[in-house]
Amino acid sequence: MGPELIVLLAMTVIMAVEHAVVAALSIRGTTLRRSIGIPAATYEILYYALALATIFPPMALALVLYAFAVTHFAGGIAYIAARPRISEGIGAGRRGLLRYYAAYELAELVFLIALTAFLLSSAL
Repeated sequence: MGPELIVLLAMTVIMAVEHAVVAALSIRGTTLRRSIGIPAATYEILYYALALATIFPPMALALVLYAFAVTHFAGGIAYIAARPRISEGIGAGRRGLLRYYAAYELAELVFLIALTAFLLSSAL
């Protein structure tokens, strides 16, 4: 396993923890403060850029990787630049938005676990 894959694996662990925390917060009806959200969005953009540049997973995993990469590049940049907030929907009486957001975060967590399994199996 090359150094870039070791870095990606370490970053994947951090991503998994972050997504578990954000999903748990969303289920409870809250989300990250913007002061934490901006660095998190930047980290996720860098993570997906590194993943796309360093690994070539099987097609099914690759398609999900590409989908999450596009989502994070577009959504992360929009979040950083334009300041959209899920919490604005909460104030408008749409707490259900956070349940959908939690489902998305949990789906990404499952993907990150699968990607970790792929990275570890590739190292053997």
